[in-house]
Amino acid sequence: MFFAAICSIAIANVPALNERTYEDWKSYLFPATSETKFEDITWYSSLWAGIVKGQDQDKPILLWCMNGHPLGCT
Repeated sequence: MFFAAICSIAIANVPALNERTYEDWKSYLFPATSETKFEDITWYSSLWAGIVKGQDQDKPILLWCMNGHPLGCT
């Protein structure tokens, strides 16, 4: 019963999605440009390709390793 009361309060305070609130919702849901800077980086699936490119440009490389399925389905 308590959970249902909390949910009904939370749903009642959600602003409606309409033509006036569309831009507000869009800016709230989608990441800002400053939050997607990692997409500007060229990512390589081969370590050797990254090493060669890093040496050519005299830049460091980031090696991201993990154990298990890349989607966390272990």
